[in-house]
Amino acid sequence: MGILKKVFTPFILCLLGVIIVLIAVWLWQGGFKSLRLQRNLADIFQVRGEEEKESVTRATPKVLPKEAMFYQQLDGKKVWCQLCFRKCIISNGQHGFCRNRENRDGKLYSLVYAQPCAVHIDPIEKEPQLHMLPGSDILCLATVSCNFRCKQCHNWHISQVGLGEVREYNLSPEEVVKEALRQGVNSISFTYTEPLRKPPKVLDAVKIDLKAFTKEFYREICEAEPESVLKTLKVLKEEGTFFEIVNLLIPTLNDNPEEIKKMCIWIKDNLGEDIPLHFSRFTPAYRLTHLPPTPIKTLEEAIRIAQGVGLKYVYIGNVPGHKYNSTFCPKCDKRLIHRIHFSVLSNNIKDGKCKFCQYEIHGIWR
Repeated sequence: MGILKKVFTPFILCLLGVIIVLIAVWLWQGGFKSLRLQRNLADIFQVRGEEEKESVTRATPKVLPKEAMFYQQLDGKKVWCQLCFRKCIISNGQHGFCRNRENRDGKLYSLVYAQPCAVHIDPIEKEPQLHMLPGSDILCLATVSCNFRCKQCHNWHISQVGLGEVREYNLSPEEVVKEALRQGVNSISFTYTEPLRKPPKVLDAVKIDLKAFTKEFYREICEAEPESVLKTLKVLKEEGTFFEIVNLLIPTLNDNPEEIKKMCIWIKDNLGEDIPLHFSRFTPAYRLTHLPPTPIKTLEEAIRIAQGVGLKYVYIGNVPGHKYNSTFCPKCDKRLIHRIHFSVLSNNIKDGKCKFCQYEIHGIWR
């Protein structure tokens, strides 16, 4: 009995209680809501007189490919895609680098229009978007493939495959909006794969992955160039579009303190000190399973560097329960939004300002 009393101390019981609550929140946010949405998707298919299994197969497509935007016709039935930085010149019958745009007799078609391969509800904090409607849900959609080839991609099973290699839904834009309204969701997010072109005209907010601050990383790890990402960030700033930046810190590849400092200085000088910056923890995935997870001390050092440069809103991601899951006032240093991972426990931002000192907080608030 003496041993049992020592084991079941109030501290241990409290810790177990916290763990149970976190598991319950995770199940609600990641599991139960997805199941609910899947049932509602089945309802959509039944209303249209379809079986769900029929609607998600490529053997009996219900949505025809749609002529793409942002391209030019060239001689010899070639086309010049202008959607992203790659500017692919595509011969007749061929696809672009992204795999989902096809030249058909001199016309470029999007093969993924109204064909999402992922449809689910997430907390907006999972994006992550921490300065937009905290505590709200978003309806997330994604299509197959990507214009990057990132070796660390956690969504490689959809971003690194082509059309027909994964399950897809036939879901029109109108049906997406109706489903969001029916679910009582405030926002719709196109996630995982994001080639950008003139985003400020149609988007309220954007999350950008600034994967590193060297050409070597982008070329060797992503098969891309950093200049296109930096240009997009500048355009978003010029157009007044709200955005947040995520930097996934990968051990030995992009976690050099000097590199982090250069990136933070560039952000402050070109985008401003109010831009939220997330340092996210890497966990082994896809082609980088030989690397270890990012040490917490590396993430905390990145926070110190960013704050030392003068950035006001800096976060640590993928470390549930860390202090820097939360938002703090840059003026009075009070905790404004208390978060544990994706859960909002309290919110002290009122009318876009700190409740304690009235400092205006950059973001999109209720």
